[in-house]
Formats: sequence, C-alpha cells, structure tokens
Amino acid sequence: MKSIMFLCCNFTFGGVEQYILNVIDNIDRSKYNISVMLPGNMVYDNENALYTRNVSVYKLTESKMRDKLREFQNIIQSEKINIVHITLGYSAFAYAKAALKTKADKVIIHSHTSQSGNENINLINKIARKIYFLYANRFICNKTVNLACSDLAAKYLFSKSTKVEIVWNGIDIDKFRNVQVYENFYNKYGIDRNKINILTVGRFDPSKNPFFLMKVFNELVNINKNYNLVYVGSGPLKEDIYALEERLNLNKNIVHIPNTNEIPELMKCSNAFLLPSLYEGLGIVVIEAQASGLRCFCSDKVPSLADCGNCRYIDLGENERVWAKIIDDEINNPKASFITDRAKLNKYSIKSTVKRLEQIYE
Repeated sequence: MKSIMFLCCNFTFGGVEQYILNVIDNIDRSKYNISVMLPGNMVYDNENALYTRNVSVYKLTESKMRDKLREFQNIIQSEKINIVHITLGYSAFAYAKAALKTKADKVIIHSHTSQSGNENINLINKIARKIYFLYANRFICNKTVNLACSDLAAKYLFSKSTKVEIVWNGIDIDKFRNVQVYENFYNKYGIDRNKINILTVGRFDPSKNPFFLMKVFNELVNINKNYNLVYVGSGPLKEDIYALEERLNLNKNIVHIPNTNEIPELMKCSNAFLLPSLYEGLGIVVIEAQASGLRCFCSDKVPSLADCGNCRYIDLGENERVWAKIIDDEINNPKASFITDRAKLNKYSIKSTVKRLEQIYE
C-alpha cells in the first residue's frame, strides 16, 4: 500500500479542500493510505471531515519557516510517506525542495489558483519573488511532478519551460444532479421558495469581490423586490459586509449561512448562481452549480474552462447596474440560451480525475 500525504494551507470549506475530499472519497483506499498535513497547530473549520473519512491529520507546530520545513521533513521520513502532494501557492516551492530531500518516491506541486491575494507587495519583494520563481522552476520543478487545475493556474506557478499537466478538479456530478430537497430544508435555513433566490458561495475575502457582489444585488432588489440572496461563507470581511448590507437596507432580502456541507441542497433551492470574483484558478463551485442545473453569472476573471454551457460571463469593468440588468433580463427571459454541455460537464467527473491521479501516483 502506498502512502500519500496532501499538504494544503488550510482546511475550511474552500474549493481545494473539497477537491481533496472528493479524491479521498473516490480513490481506492485499499491501495492508498491517505494523510493530510496542515501548516499550523490549530483547529480548522472542516478538519472533522477528514477524521470521519479515517484520514490521519498532521499539523506543523513550529513557527519559523526553517524549523517548519525541518519538522515537515521529519514527518515524511518517520511516516514513510511515498508521495507528497502539495496544493499550495508560492510556498509550495520551499516545501517541495524540503520533500525532495526525503525518501519520498514522488513530490507533486499542484497549482489551484491564478493569483495569491498578496500582489500588493513592495518592489523589493516583487523582485525577490520573481528571482525565486525562476530559481524554483529551473532547479526544483525539474525534479517534481507539476500539475495545475487550469492553464491560468499553470501560468501562475510555473514557467513556460516547465513541464505541467492539467488535471481537472473533479466533482461528484451525481451528488449535485440528483439531490432531493424537501420543505423542511427550506425552513431550516429560512429560504423563501417563492422568491427568486440568487446563491453565492465563497469566503468574505477580497478575491471573491464581496462588496461589488452586494452592490450588484442591491441593484437587483431595486429592479425587483422579490430577489433574495443566499450567501454561504465566512471570513475576514464578514463584519464589513454585514455593515454594508445594513446601510443598503438589504437585511430582509439576504439569508446568511455559515460554511456548510449542504451545498448541493442549497443549489437545488436556488434559481441562479453569482460569482463576481477578481480571480479564480478554475472556479470549481461554478461547475458544481451547473451540475445542479443553475444559471451562473460570473466575472470575466473566472476561467472559461469552467463554462459547461450555463455560464454568462460579465466584464468586471461594467458597473453594478449593468450587471444587475444583464442578470435580471436573462433570469426572466425564457428564450435565454442556457444549455448544459453534458460532455464537457462529464469531463469534470471526479472518477476521471482520480483515474488520472492513480496513474500519476504509480
């Protein structure tokens, strides 16, 4: 039996974490022993999902990066890890370099984003990052297996000369397509099925563009009071978003739901999905929404690879009134051409993803 360790920066309810859970649920556990390494000694919002799947969880306790990397190496060696699968941003290079010094058979760097969220750094740090990027791609990535969830994610972490394979972030299509929702579920979350429910799922984080999202929704309510926003998420901007909601007098039109595993059910309760992100590696939640049959309204920064026929891309350069008019027109226009491309959607089946991963792990 081979031992695989995933290294990720967090374990909440994000897309990367869900991807790892999907892999765990569908890989042949008789052939692979799965563990997850987390970078901090704290309790993560969704780490219980790992324990319920009989997955070993390791946490790095050191605070300084040098000591953290040494601790990381020691765990790989003591636990006899065969494959180290790193799902980080720029820090993936440092961890990969450390893992390559152990007896692991393979070290995988897997890019899941097209931006880090830390682009507003000073010039010296930008130059240092560029130098490190060139160094890592020449002297580290030539010894690792390099994967990305999209071309944009590949360009973010790897140079043109680095060999990279695109492996789709697979989802359990049937779970989203066939889920049943009963009346008590609407009551549980206070969702009015007589409203036009717009769903969004994402952290209260700058990358998800939450302030603009609220402005777009405010314009939708100005067009039609029957719009309702189902907002799933939490994060550092939570209080600021709540304050904006109050200023716009939207309290009666928004249902806030903390992070939850009942996303398939919430999608079935909704009429459309909204994602005005500033950047996405792929936008796996958009693929999940399309598997549920939802119309999706996305910013032009969400990769077009995520479009399985039910996406309407809107330029982020347009203001909130333009966004609201486009969304309202298409939701209320029965002639709008939203047809799911089943062949493209099936490409994102977790079964296909896991089959390829198992080949890579061998």
